[in-house]
Parts: sequence; C-alpha cells; structure tokens
Amino acid sequence: MEVLRTGIFQLMHQRKKEGFMPAEVVQRLYPEDWELFLPDLYDTLIAMHQAGLVDLMIEGEMVNPSPENFEMLKIQQPSKLI
Repeated sequence: MEVLRTGIFQLMHQRKKEGFMPAEVVQRLYPEDWELFLPDLYDTLIAMHQAGLVDLMIEGEMVNPSPENFEMLKIQQPSKLI
C-alpha cells in the first residue's frame, strides 16, 4: 500500500536516529481502526526491507522480519542504500 510506504518514510524522516515501532505508522494514519492495517503494514515492511529501503532491528541487531517478531521490530533508516 502506497499510503503505508509514505507513512513509513515520513516517520523515518522525523525520527532519523531513534527509529520507531511498526504500529506507530498505522496508529497515525488510522487512529480508530489501526489494528486492521497491521497485515498490510507487515507486507509493506517486508517489501521495503528486501529493497533495502528500511532496516528492521530488535535490540540494536538487524533482523529478518517474521510474524513472530513483528511487534518487537524497530524501523530505522537504512545504514546504506543499495
């Protein structure tokens, strides 16, 4: 979803150093029904991660996203663009 990508890029621009949790994206875009958009957000983040557009971290370590670790991920600007 393009709106989710845009939301991710906006938050990434605002929080360059500290990063943010995935749910923050949809909570900003859809404050009342944000949980409904988590599956779409997960798919969007995987595509962005594979394209090298975001780094996904847990406790400072880069990880591959999975449904099990999705809520623990921290989205950050990529350390280097591909």
